[in-house]
Amino acid sequence: MEDINTDTTSSKQSRFQVDKVDFVGEKSVVNSEDYTDELHYHGSSTLHSASGNSNTYENTQNIRSLRHYTREALPNVDYYRNIMSVHGYLYRPTLDELHNVTHRHQQPERGEKNHKLSKGEVRITDAVKFGWIQGVLVRCLLNIWGVMLFIRLSWVVGQAGIGLACVIILLSMVVTILTTVSMSAICTNGEVKGDVNWGSSTQAQTYKGALSSVLKLNQIQEHVKNYRPQILVLTGKPSSRPSLIDFVYSITKKLSLMICGDVHNIILNQRERDQLHWEAYSYLQKRKVKAFYSLIQESSFSRGVRSLIQLVGVGKLRPNMIFMGYKNDWQECDEKDVLEYFNIIHDAFDMHMSLGILRLQTGFDYSEYDIAEENGIATDALQGFEREESDHAFPRNVSSAQLSTMKPTASWLMMFAAFSGGASSSHECTPVSTPILTRFKSPSSQGEKANSTEIQKSSQVMKEAIKDIPKDILSSVNQFQRKQKKGRIDVWWLYDDGGLTMLIPYLLTTRSQWSSCELRVFSLANKKDELDREQRNMAALLSKFRIDYSNVIVIPDVVKPPQESSKQEFDALLNKWRTSDESERDPLLSVSDSEFLALKDKTRRHIRLRELLLQHSLNSTLIVMTLPMPRKGTCSAPMYMAWLETLTRNMPPFLLIRGNQTSVLTFYS
Repeated sequence: MEDINTDTTSSKQSRFQVDKVDFVGEKSVVNSEDYTDELHYHGSSTLHSASGNSNTYENTQNIRSLRHYTREALPNVDYYRNIMSVHGYLYRPTLDELHNVTHRHQQPERGEKNHKLSKGEVRITDAVKFGWIQGVLVRCLLNIWGVMLFIRLSWVVGQAGIGLACVIILLSMVVTILTTVSMSAICTNGEVKGDVNWGSSTQAQTYKGALSSVLKLNQIQEHVKNYRPQILVLTGKPSSRPSLIDFVYSITKKLSLMICGDVHNIILNQRERDQLHWEAYSYLQKRKVKAFYSLIQESSFSRGVRSLIQLVGVGKLRPNMIFMGYKNDWQECDEKDVLEYFNIIHDAFDMHMSLGILRLQTGFDYSEYDIAEENGIATDALQGFEREESDHAFPRNVSSAQLSTMKPTASWLMMFAAFSGGASSSHECTPVSTPILTRFKSPSSQGEKANSTEIQKSSQVMKEAIKDIPKDILSSVNQFQRKQKKGRIDVWWLYDDGGLTMLIPYLLTTRSQWSSCELRVFSLANKKDELDREQRNMAALLSKFRIDYSNVIVIPDVVKPPQESSKQEFDALLNKWRTSDESERDPLLSVSDSEFLALKDKTRRHIRLRELLLQHSLNSTLIVMTLPMPRKGTCSAPMYMAWLETLTRNMPPFLLIRGNQTSVLTFYS
């Protein structure tokens, strides 16, 4: 088998050009005895190695193909064809077939139409929206000029003459333009009196327009060309996980919907809920993230997420994807927390949601460092101490009109803590009401001078506390806001999930932060004798999708047994969770001997994937891989977490993603 290579240049490659396609093999030949022992289903075999320019390939003619190990389908162009295409159409396994145990797939007949595609496509164009120039100014000018020119023009010329008539028209134009511009500014974005919010009919019209647009959007038939990844990201308090928010926003920015979900298992009064909403939107505004925030109270985390999935959104503006961080402490935390995390994955698939899990080796939760204050809010807070150090009046009765005049800054809470002697935790006291902004007054009394001194001391304490935050922590917090260095985004598109595994990294490369990174695609082959066909199919598929990539690498030997040291590392992850079949321990929180044996092949395939990841993607900027599917009733929470840990441990930023087995890519224009 020969490699198919094309010369790569530093210049921008053509969108439809296949830059490079490689096959991946192993340089070392596996001992035949070990091979026979690991692959218990085939007898004695003689392994041959064929040496090429740089790679050595295993002869896998006596080994079962990958399709015998899994129900997953490899990426194939036929999955993305129109159902009535003359070239044929294949049905990929549905999410229910992969996730549930008893579900069986029933393919429709050749001539049967899909119920979603059989309906005529309704093309409803959005109403043309004009700004204040075309919508107000031009219309007014045309109206006034039309009256002057076509009704009174002859009378003006007859009375004043042609010269004076022209002067009158020019003067009328100047007056009309000035008047119209002034009225347009007042009605749209002009300020009437300082920062006071008097309300306006324009604000009401904005609501009416948004409502009308949502209703109109609800009447548009869903189509793959209109797909948008609308993401519900489980952030908790947004300021606690800034890097997770930044990464997700790099996907949805100016493209789709993003909602930050926060689940609380304690009872909150309305005042506390309002405070959390205010803090969340203040932080998102400071972070320049256009997203929504949704707070829910439930007895458990998984129940809260399930409620969010069902209730968040309206009409077509509803999440179709769940995004969360990887649980780094699954080995040390309470076992029930591991089960809660695992149940969220099942709930997402049960509701036909796509799922993304992002892992950073440093983690996401920076709440202990008060990162929210360090990333914009604290700056305002410190300035607020200096600017408002004598504004110490905190009346508790604030009207809604006064509330609307306030600009959110975190200095209010911190100043309140300074005046009240400091609170140990925000959860231990009732959130304060929003203070009224007062004018600066110089301290005229001895008490006011004392208060001013105390505020200055508190300000200095805050500055010193921020300086104590390690620089590497601050760097990790903002790592997805900075422009990434020139590198690679490795996409391990293992199984066909509808194309989401390929779409998300492509969207990232269109952002300025990731524009210097190129895509490198890895795919699997069923058998060695299918390598040529698999690599050509993948190259053709990416070209049809108009996705730029630098390299395509086909993995032929994912079913090869992993090294003994790799298997020992995996076994060490499960030492805490292993039990016998007769044990009375909760089967969902333990790995029995029968489960370990039943999932032996799948486990070793994941261990083998880790070896390939270490070989090819250890120095990548980002790794994106198809998320393994946890089949209900066959895989326990510890076993699944051990799979994820094996794949992502000590690796660059790692995104595990799984679509809902519905096409999100198309090559039809």
